[in-house]
Amino acid sequence: MAKQDLRHLKSFDIIELCEHLSDQHHRSEKELLKNIDGKINTLSKVDRSRNIPRLHRTFHLMALDLEQHIGIEERIIFPFAVKMAKKGKTFHPGNFPELHTVVMLMMKLCRGQENILEKIAGIRKLTDHYNAPVGSAPTRKSCYEELQQLDCDIQQHFFIENNILLKKLEEFEWMVRLEESAKSNLN
Repeated sequence: MAKQDLRHLKSFDIIELCEHLSDQHHRSEKELLKNIDGKINTLSKVDRSRNIPRLHRTFHLMALDLEQHIGIEERIIFPFAVKMAKKGKTFHPGNFPELHTVVMLMMKLCRGQENILEKIAGIRKLTDHYNAPVGSAPTRKSCYEELQQLDCDIQQHFFIENNILLKKLEEFEWMVRLEESAKSNLN
């Protein structure tokens, strides 16, 4: 998906964004992590160039961070966000006691993306921007191609979270607080 293709996501509601991130990005990233892991393990056994052990270590550290990131979204943030969005259809401020916590957790998760992005930048450097050396084995070429796909997918995943989903959650929280304030002023 090219960057310009992301504009249509601004019209998605919170539920659709959570589903899109899970179905399109989490699923593909998990699959790529699994595929790349096998290839990097193979490369570390047969290729003794000095970058492979560093690539192996950096990839595995990034994978741990990304799996934790995805896990927090799938087990905590997305279920609460979807629950709140569904309750929002019958708007009543008392329906959202955990809203601020979810927004704050999402903000913290977005700030934590820097660790993953730093490791991706390290992988990009170790692989010469995913350019396998001339004469490389097919496993290395394929590994570098999948690393590049993963990089692109993660960039889009984080862009959607930071620039679309988080903003919608913050707007939703603002609307709830405004409604709560208006009701308390009436009493």
